[in-house]
Amino acid sequence: MVCRKLGLRGTATDGVLTARRKDECRAALEQAGLASARYAPAETEETGYPVILKPPSGADRLLSYVVGRATEAAACCQGMLTGLDAVPSQWHEQFRRGILVEEYLVGTLVSVELGSREGEFFPFAVSGRFRWAEDEVGELGSYIPAHLPEEQAAICVAYAVDVCRAIDLDLGVFHLEIMVTDRGPVLVEGNP
Repeated sequence: MVCRKLGLRGTATDGVLTARRKDECRAALEQAGLASARYAPAETEETGYPVILKPPSGADRLLSYVVGRATEAAACCQGMLTGLDAVPSQWHEQFRRGILVEEYLVGTLVSVELGSREGEFFPFAVSGRFRWAEDEVGELGSYIPAHLPEEQAAICVAYAVDVCRAIDLDLGVFHLEIMVTDRGPVLVEGNP
């Protein structure tokens, strides 16, 4: 926003805000016809189990849970609503925006790092991700390059570019976490 007010080049503010709101990001992907995890606000409908329960906007994996069946969901939702002491106080507002239920994606987790300038995208790397076996939403690190066939890595990069265009990430360096599923790449999270 500061860049816009000063007439400086910077990532589109709307794109950053869309990326930060996971529910709005998923809606933008659907509108663009791109693969996305099924999702819903917790109070409206289910996507089938297992699911990921998470704040619609947040940071890292804070207050996010893998839920295998309906009997676990109530306790996890309660933990999300009462667990604000686990996050810095200045973040409380963004964690109070409700609860998002997302499809649990099965596959290989990778990240696509790319830059964009003047409508052109520059892929830097497709990196692999280490996940913690005891908490699948937790990541332990990364390695470059990901252990993907070249063609599959190229498909992930093309998908990442399409995601950036769909949510208006137009200038800057971006980190997109993608699950390579049986149906192709699906965005986990975009980070401007």
